[in-house]
This record gives sequence, C-alpha cells and structure tokens, in this order.
Amino acid sequence: MHLPRHPAFAALRKYNFPPKDFAVFGSGQLWVRGIRKAHDLDILARGAAWQKALKLGEKKLMIDSGHEYVRLTDGNNGVIEIFNKWVPGEWNENELIDSAEMIDGVPFVPLEKVIIWKRRMNREKDRIDLKLISAYLKIHQPVRRPGRSG
Repeated sequence: MHLPRHPAFAALRKYNFPPKDFAVFGSGQLWVRGIRKAHDLDILARGAAWQKALKLGEKKLMIDSGHEYVRLTDGNNGVIEIFNKWVPGEWNENELIDSAEMIDGVPFVPLEKVIIWKRRMNREKDRIDLKLISAYLKIHQPVRRPGRSG
C-alpha cells in the first residue's frame, strides 16, 4: 500500500515529524486504502511532533471541545490539522500512536479505531464512511476457514 499522490501527503512528508510521536487519524486511513478521498489529513501528535507543529503553525482551539490543534497549509491544497487530544470520547492518545500501522513509512491509527471513532461521531458522513469501510473489509479481510477435523 502506498500513500496517495496528493499535496497533503507530500506536505506531511516535508514536515518530517518523528514517526514515533504522531499518527494519521480520521479519514486518512480511508484515503490511503482507496476507500474514499479526503480533503485534509488529521494527525494525532505528542511530544516532539506536537512541539514541532506548534513551531510550524498557530495554535487554535476547537470550538466544541476547547482542545488545542494546529492547522498547516502549504499553498498547494495540502491541509494538515494536528491535534494533541482526540475527541469525542475517552481516548488514550499514547496507545493510539503506539499501535499505529506503518503504511509507506507513515504511521496510521489502526482502522479498527477509526471505525470506533466514526461510530461515536455519528455524523451523516461518518455513517456513509462506515458503509464504505464495511464493503472494503468484505473484500480485503482474509476468509477464515474452519479447521479440518480428522
């Protein structure tokens, strides 16, 4: 699996965040798997990656939760939003980053966690995404065959 050729992914590589301190979350997992395109990348960051984000852009507050984030744009429609907390619900951000799946050298929060998050969000677009993910998994998950007795 390879990263899509899009300015957002090119920008992410350009920023060179330390891979052990961030992971792509949100619809980025869907985008990289070809389930659907997204218009930006949502990043969960900690430690050195979060500190680097703060130096690269202006810290903002999410209206609904009051959590901090940084929005980076590169002029080529590469939009990256970097968060140090993930909402809604209670998440262990360290666990999300530590369990990341490496895809083409970039860490992604596991698809199973994205499914949980989209169920919690329960927006119309999330319900559509969940149907798309379900269809994807029917095709891409290995078939489990019962063991032979004998």
